[in-house]
Amino acid sequence: MKKCILSILAISTMFVASAQKINYKVGLMTALPANVTTTHVAAGSTMLEASTTLGKSSKYQATLNTGYVRLSVDGEAKISQIPVLVGARYSVNPNWYFGGCVGVTIPTKKSYGNTEFGYSPYIGYQKGHISVDGRYYLSGLQTPTNTMSLVFSYSL
Repeated sequence: MKKCILSILAISTMFVASAQKINYKVGLMTALPANVTTTHVAAGSTMLEASTTLGKSSKYQATLNTGYVRLSVDGEAKISQIPVLVGARYSVNPNWYFGGCVGVTIPTKKSYGNTEFGYSPYIGYQKGHISVDGRYYLSGLQTPTNTMSLVFSYSL
């Protein structure tokens, strides 16, 4: 786990050091369970996504995501977590894009489990400053948090 966290910190440092122009997004997320063993509903915000173009082409971008997610599991237990993810995005055309992120999910309380690896492939559509992403998120806290989510965000 320490190697994973150190890798994310190293990538984040390279991201900030090599960035020519950083674009920011803030948004809201809603999620439903992707596995049938538990019923949980998530709500939260993506808080912040930073992205920058890679190389000379504006089609490739590096991303850094963080946020706060609160899960209601089986109508009772509430689990809060903070995902910290780095990833890449490819723009198919000026509006459509897809990508993926990997990183860690940090529980806000020790009783929710340990910091664990997570990943999130996604596809999205952007028109002007508004974007909508369809995301699949997988993390393995005490209660697995496999979710399908919609993220509505605004580019600053």
